[in-house]
Amino acid sequence: MAMSNLLKRMVLMASMLGIILLAMPGTSSAEDVWCYSSNGFSYYLSSDTVKVKNAHPPYRGYVKIVNENDGKLWNFFICGFANENDIVYGYTLSRGTGDWGTGERISKNPLYYAVWQAMKPYL
Repeated sequence: MAMSNLLKRMVLMASMLGIILLAMPGTSSAEDVWCYSSNGFSYYLSSDTVKVKNAHPPYRGYVKIVNENDGKLWNFFICGFANENDIVYGYTLSRGTGDWGTGERISKNPLYYAVWQAMKPYL
């Protein structure tokens, strides 16, 4: 009888371990997509953060800024886009105030343009 209980516990533990391992996300689930380089920094769109919201601006994602000299993350910002009268505007979220600020035409800002082009396949 004791052997039967031990066997049941081992099967239960093995089953739980299998469920836990299958439920964990893979380490390669996120993909950072290079979109721009300037002044010693490269900008990468984190593709798993691209979202469409029912708010202004509707298209959003995180952009990581990486130092090209050492490959380390330097900073990041949250970028948003809105199509207004067939003109796409780019916005940056102020992490301090939570305000999206004034939009800028992507045709006038090469960084916004590059991020928008990188984001479109994930929308």
